[in-house]
Amino acid sequence: MRMSGFTRALAVLASAATLGAPAALAQTPPPGEVTGGAIQGLDLWSAAGRETGLDSDLWRGTSAELAETVLGPLADQRLSVAEAALARRILATAGRSPEGAPPTLAALRSLTLIGLGDLEAAAEIGRRTPRLEVQPAIARTAAESALWLGDDARACALGDTVQDRADLFWLRLRAYCELVSGNERAAQVSFGLWRESGDEADGFARLLSQALLGEGEGPADASDGLGWALSRRLELDLPAPAASRRPVIAARGADGEDLAAVSRALRLGLVDVGTVRAAYLARALPPGPSAPAEALSPDALADPAPTPLPEVPEGVVGEANLYRVAHETRDADLRRRALVALLGEAESAEAFVALSRLAAPELVALAREVPAGADPALLAQAAAVAGEPEAARALFSRAVRTEGGWDATRFALMEAIVAASDARQGGSTLDRLVERGAAGSAPAQGAALILSALGARMTPEARAQFATFDVPRPRTTPARLTALALAGQDGHAGETALLALSIVRQQPDGITLADRAAIVSALRQAGLEEDARAIAMEGLLALARP
Repeated sequence: MRMSGFTRALAVLASAATLGAPAALAQTPPPGEVTGGAIQGLDLWSAAGRETGLDSDLWRGTSAELAETVLGPLADQRLSVAEAALARRILATAGRSPEGAPPTLAALRSLTLIGLGDLEAAAEIGRRTPRLEVQPAIARTAAESALWLGDDARACALGDTVQDRADLFWLRLRAYCELVSGNERAAQVSFGLWRESGDEADGFARLLSQALLGEGEGPADASDGLGWALSRRLELDLPAPAASRRPVIAARGADGEDLAAVSRALRLGLVDVGTVRAAYLARALPPGPSAPAEALSPDALADPAPTPLPEVPEGVVGEANLYRVAHETRDADLRRRALVALLGEAESAEAFVALSRLAAPELVALAREVPAGADPALLAQAAAVAGEPEAARALFSRAVRTEGGWDATRFALMEAIVAASDARQGGSTLDRLVERGAAGSAPAQGAALILSALGARMTPEARAQFATFDVPRPRTTPARLTALALAGQDGHAGETALLALSIVRQQPDGITLADRAAIVSALRQAGLEEDARAIAMEGLLALARP
C-alpha cells in the first residue's frame, strides 16, 4: 500500500525509537554532549505555537494513547473550518503534555499542525523547544515547517546540529542543503549514501537527480517539505494554493501576493482577516468619490436615486472591490448594498462565514446607521456568524420591523443564528423553535437541539414538546458519547476536544445533528465555548441555508 508523505512521516515518528541506520550514517554524541536522557523531565509540550487563550492545564487528565490515536490521521481528514480551528487551537497551546506522553507525541503535535496548515505555529514550537538538537523527532518537524515556509537556512541549521540522525530524513536533508549551498560534489556523495540505505522516497530521488543535473521536468512533489522545496527550486508547477483543499498548500497562499490564494486561505480559516483586508484594499480598484456627508441623513437616504453601486468584475477581484466600497464609503445605503452584494455571492456556507468575518467592522458600522432598503436579515445573520452579537441583534430587530410575510420557520432559524452568537440570549428563541418543530419542521427540530446544547433554556411546556422530536440518530457509539460528556463535565478541555475530533474523524461527510449537539454541549461545559459556538453555528447555517 502506498503511503502519502504525511502518513509516511507519521510512521517514521512512531518507530523513531527502533529505527536502525547504516554504520556510515550512525552518529554517537561525543562525551560531554547533552543527550535525550539528560532532559527526560522536560515537558516538550511547554512550547507555544501562538497565543490561544487556553490554560496550560489543557491536557490535564488526558491519556497519551487517546492523543496519539486521534492526532495520527487527523491532518489527512477533511475537517470543517470550525473543526480544524479547534484542532489547531488546542495543538498550538503551551501546557503540560498528556499523561505519559513520549517525545514522539510532541513531534506528532507539530506534524499535525503542519498538516492542518498552521505552519507558523509548528515553526514557533520548534524555535521555542529547548535542546532541540537532542530531540530528533521534534527537530524533524521543525525542519519540515521551515522547508514549507521557504526558510532553507533554518532547516539546514537544524540538520547540522541534531545529534541523533538515525532517521534517514536527515541524510536527505543534508543532500538538499549541500545542493543549495553550491557544494554539488558533497550533495552527490550524500545522495549516493541515501540510495544505498534502501530508503523509499521516489519523489525525492527524482527531484534531487534533476536538481543535480540542473534541469527540472515532470510533476512537482508536494508530499512533504523537502519535495515542496525541491519543486520550488526546480520551478516546477506547484499545486495552486487557490485551488487546493490541502490546508498545508492553501496556507502557502496567505502571504497576500495572489489574491485568489488569499481568498481561499480566508475560506479555510488559515489567515488572519486583517491580512485579507489589507490585501483586498491594496489590490481592489478605487470605488469612486464618497457620498457627501448629508447623504447620511434619513431624508437623503430615502432619495429614489441612490448612489449607484460600481460595476465590479467577477471573481475574487470583484469580491475585493465590493469590500473596498463597503469599507471606504460614507454613504450608509451604499455600504449596505455593497455588503449585500458581497455576502450574496458566497458560494457556500463556508464562504459566507469567511466573508462575514472579513466584513465584521463594516457590519458593526452599518448596525449603528439607519439605511433604508431590504436584506437586514441577511446582514444580521452575517453579523452573528462574524461574532458581533450586538450588531446582529440590532440588524435583526430592524429586519423584524421592515420585512413582512416571513415564513415562521425561516424566521425561527434566522433568530436562532442570532441567538447562538450571544451567550446571554436564547431562551425565548428556543421556545419558538420548539413550537415550529412541534408543527413538523425538521430544520426547526435540529436547530432546537443545537441551541439547547449551547445552554439555552426552555419552558417546561417546550421541554415536553422537545422530548417528542425525532431527530436523526447519532452515528457515534453510546460509549464514546458518554466519554465525551463525562470529559466535558469534568472540565478536561483537551480530552473533550480530542474525543470531539475523534467523532468528526469517523464521519468524513459531516457529523449528524445529534453528534453535533453532543460535541457542542461537551465543549461548552469544558470551557471551550468559542469552539462550541463555531461548531454550533456551522450546523445552524446548514439548516438555514440548505
